[in-house]
Amino acid sequence: TLMLALSALLQACGGGSGGEADRDAYAGTTDNPGGVAVYNGSESTYLGTVSGLGSIVVNGVRFETTSAHVLDSDDLYGSTEYLSPMGMGMTVALQGSADETQWLGRANQIRLIGGVRGTLSAYAAQQMTVGGQTIVLNDQTIVVDASGATASLQVNDFVNVFGLMQADNTFLATRVQKASVADFVWDAAWRGQSNSAVSSSSGLGTDWTLSLSTGGTTPYTVTCPAASCRVEPAGADLSGLHAVRVLAANDSLRNGRSIVASRIQVLDATRVLSWAGSAASVTKIKGVASIEGTQWMTGGVPAA
Repeated sequence: TLMLALSALLQACGGGSGGEADRDAYAGTTDNPGGVAVYNGSESTYLGTVSGLGSIVVNGVRFETTSAHVLDSDDLYGSTEYLSPMGMGMTVALQGSADETQWLGRANQIRLIGGVRGTLSAYAAQQMTVGGQTIVLNDQTIVVDASGATASLQVNDFVNVFGLMQADNTFLATRVQKASVADFVWDAAWRGQSNSAVSSSSGLGTDWTLSLSTGGTTPYTVTCPAASCRVEPAGADLSGLHAVRVLAANDSLRNGRSIVASRIQVLDATRVLSWAGSAASVTKIKGVASIEGTQWMTGGVPAA
C-alpha cells in the first residue's frame, strides 16, 4: 500500500517547478564538501515534473540517472527505452532511492508520462487547441523546437505536449515540443478522465466505450474495439474513474468529439508508480494544486 505524501504548491498559476532552484547548489557544502553525490536513502517513488537538469531534479531531489532504465511514454508499461535526453517540463514517474536531507538520489527506473499530441489548430497567449482538446498554458510553460531551443508556436505546428491534469479536467502544459512535418511520426493523443465505461464481450477480448472528460461541458466518446485496440497495462479494468491517455493512428480517427482509439493507457498514480520488484514504502507527488467543487488535485493526481 502506497503512503501518499502530497507536497502541494498552493499557488494560482504555478507550474510545478517552484522551490527547486535552491536545491541545485549542493556542491561544496559542509555536508557534501566535494560535491560528490553521496547519499544513503530509502527506496521511494516520485511523480512530478522535471524542474532541473544535470541528471534530473524531480520534487526537489536531484536524481542521478546514469544507470536508470527510462521507458518511452508510448510504451510506459512495456520495454521500449527513451533514448533522447530528458528535458525540462517533462512529467515522469520515478523509482529509486533518495536522501532528502541532502536532496540527492539515484533513479533506477523512470517512466515518461505522455500528454496531448497532434496538430495545433488554434493558439492564444494562455490557451491552445490540439486534436480538438483545449490546453492551458502559463508563464512557466516551456516551448521548444526539435533541437530543444526555445521556440514560438503557430497554427498547424505539430506538437507533443507534456503536462498535468487539473481538477476541472483541463490539461496544463508544462512543456510543448514542436516537430517538423517530416519527423512527425507519432500517434495522435488526448488526455482526460474516463468517467464511465461500458464493456461487451467479444471473441477477441473486450470492446470498450468511454466517456472522456477533458474540460468543458461536452466529453469525448472513445471507442476501443477489441479487434484493433488495446488497454495498457494489459488487464486493466476501465470501469469507474480513471486518468487515461487515448491514442489513435492520427487525428482523422476523431470525428468531432468521437475517437476510435488504437490504445488506451491507464495513468492512475497506483499504476504508473507500480514497479516489478519494487519495495517502495513512500510515494511523493508534487505539482500544481487545483480544486473544482469538492475535488482537489496535486500534480494531476486526485486527492481524497
